[in-house]
Amino acid sequence: MNDLKALLTQDQISEIELSKEMCNGMSVDGEPIICFEILSNILHNNLSIRELSKDEIHTVLVQLKGYKDFWKDAIWFQSSNINQIYVVFRELVKNTLREDNLT
Repeated sequence: MNDLKALLTQDQISEIELSKEMCNGMSVDGEPIICFEILSNILHNNLSIRELSKDEIHTVLVQLKGYKDFWKDAIWFQSSNINQIYVVFRELVKNTLREDNLT
């Protein structure tokens, strides 16, 4: 079972896919925006959280936070989906790391 997919709404999944397309080839301060590509790969079972390095996990969390902070003041942009995606992914990472430490 794909835990991330089970924890997100269809609107949130669509937001990830749309953001992935929108950010394709984009970078900030020379760093490529990869968070939505990674989330999409997890959603489509091409990648699991356990396969991500600590640097990749950190990058996804930092980029998601930056993305949600960037859009939070835009009146016309509904940022609740991005906020929830950030919270769900962060909690899923914590739970996965906690489980791995117990085994």
